[in-house]
Amino acid sequence: KGTVVGPDNETSDDRYGYDVAGRNKEINQLNGQVFFKAGDEIRHKIGVSAQGGQLYNLDTRDNGTHYALAAHYELYTKGLGIKAQASKYAKFPKNAQGEDRDLITMTAYGAPYVVAAKAYMYTLSVGYTFRTKARWLQSIQLYNDFGYLQKTNKDFEDIMQNVSGCLLTMGLIFTYIDYVLGKHQAWLVPDWDAFGPGKESNSWHARFNVNI
Repeated sequence: KGTVVGPDNETSDDRYGYDVAGRNKEINQLNGQVFFKAGDEIRHKIGVSAQGGQLYNLDTRDNGTHYALAAHYELYTKGLGIKAQASKYAKFPKNAQGEDRDLITMTAYGAPYVVAAKAYMYTLSVGYTFRTKARWLQSIQLYNDFGYLQKTNKDFEDIMQNVSGCLLTMGLIFTYIDYVLGKHQAWLVPDWDAFGPGKESNSWHARFNVNI
């Protein structure tokens, strides 16, 4: 199907990267990152990132604002890798009167979601890579990734997700095998609005995933 693009059209759902959608559009955005690297055998990387811009509302014709801030750290030594990040984002849309400003619509892959307009995020990733002598298998990486999203609206449910698995490197073929466990995560639970209020499911849900 064709996609209509213009200042008065909503952001298309047919996209591969997530952006604000619905009656708001991201405009006049600026991103920046500063980091410092140190070490040889034990390598460290520490930095901060920032994003800022405006949200143009198609109904009110007014510009709201949005921003995101993050501090991140990485460590690599002898096959071990650790990544940690703490971040905050906030979106202040100038919606029409009576519309909820604690929620924002975001979209990608043909599917829009309502998302909490303000939240803190914390992530921690640990991985270890083993080199092998097999001709068909060059390395095995074991990893565990944990993420927690804390919504500032106390009436909304926070999101937790943990991914444990391994990456098999076989020449030009990469195979991920992992077990995903999540709570209030819209891609795992039956609540499509879990990124927003997240009220329909209060249980942990799991998925076994193989990606080649």
